[in-house]
Amino acid sequence: MSGNNVKAKPRVLIITARADFGGGPEYVYRLISALHGSIDFFVACPDDFPYRTRYEEIVGSERILIIPHRKFELRSLFNLIKFAKQNKINVIHSHGKGAGIYSRPAALLSGTKCVHAFHGLHMGEYGALGKILYLTLERVLALLTEKIIATSVSEKETFLSHRITSEDKIVFILNGVAEAPVKTSGMKSGRLNVVTVTRFDYAKNALLMVDVIQAIANLGFADKFHFTFVGDGEDREVVQDRLKDMPVSVEFTGFIDDPGDYYSVAFCYISTSRWEGMPLAVLEAMSYGVPVIATNVRGNRDAVISGENGFLFDESAPADAADHLCRIAEDELLWKKLSENSVKLCNEKFSYNNTARLNSDLYHNISDK
Repeated sequence: MSGNNVKAKPRVLIITARADFGGGPEYVYRLISALHGSIDFFVACPDDFPYRTRYEEIVGSERILIIPHRKFELRSLFNLIKFAKQNKINVIHSHGKGAGIYSRPAALLSGTKCVHAFHGLHMGEYGALGKILYLTLERVLALLTEKIIATSVSEKETFLSHRITSEDKIVFILNGVAEAPVKTSGMKSGRLNVVTVTRFDYAKNALLMVDVIQAIANLGFADKFHFTFVGDGEDREVVQDRLKDMPVSVEFTGFIDDPGDYYSVAFCYISTSRWEGMPLAVLEAMSYGVPVIATNVRGNRDAVISGENGFLFDESAPADAADHLCRIAEDELLWKKLSENSVKLCNEKFSYNNTARLNSDLYHNISDK
């Protein structure tokens, strides 16, 4: 084959305003790990542990640009523009709200096309005026965006209902996970393991777990379970303080590199999030055959089908989550059904191979224009 017939690799600049522990930085890591042989990746990220080093190990230090952690600086925007021009970037792909503030102006001023993934439209902490201002900003930035990625059906519906952009600009790429090892056990010292992976902040709503656990204690099932909180954040001490006098078995691990060891021995996973894009931790738990009990919010309801692979509950009704958990604990056949369906759903709908392929196709389509 003639060298003239070989297409050049797209040169893609990934921007993330976080490189600490979390689903967003992990998504970026998996993306560049899967596609680095066919895509020329460059990364703009904060100097955070652990993902800055992980990105550098794949793309090389000369392809890393340091930006602030979840903070906008005009100087960093200018550095991004210069970096994109110097490296002849074809596509800028931003992940998350903070990265999106940088990416669209940088794309405009560097003559580059931009793809943006919200990973959840986060405005739950804003008041009425704050929501109006934020949505107005996102609508303006959407005009500078080539494509907006929706990682779930609910997320796409949210973009359209808030008039962020038109439907023809939205690309649907479901989040996905790799196949996981076969589960070994759901027991810990005679108790059933219940796992939650959280940042202990407003969005992840870890304080709701206190109410769920209290409801379980009220039902007389406190000695049936062992609760493991994986993660860290500003509300961790509050959660620990509220649980210290309850007659329950609780473990706080802090952030860990790979929660797979906890999924592999989990009986059930609980998500208390106020909102999600497409929750990576929920999908990971499902891939290990762990039934999921989750708040009925966007993202969660795209992954969890009540009665099939877990149960959904309203944030205002933590006792319902407790009822679901206790019911599963008393019904081995139900647990087996939910576990098997979790694996099946992941393999059929949430395969990471498909996620990577669709991102690659998008890069090629945009860079070829």
